[in-house]
Amino acid sequence: AVLAQDSRLGDKQLVAYVVAERADAPPNAAELRRHVAEALPAYMVPVECVPVDELPRTPNGKLDRRALTGSGS
Repeated sequence: AVLAQDSRLGDKQLVAYVVAERADAPPNAAELRRHVAEALPAYMVPVECVPVDELPRTPNGKLDRRALTGSGS
């Protein structure tokens, strides 16, 4: 999942939340960014890749964005 989040400077930046195929092999953030950059323009490449065990879901099965960002709003 990729979300646009506010940076410390107040502008938006893309952050990718990544679930590893194997629990013993966490994704390599630099490698992921390189791979994505081959297919997407620079402004669409996430500046950060955050490994997560699983993507959180709301009770109706949709991506729970608030749980990913840690924001309550």
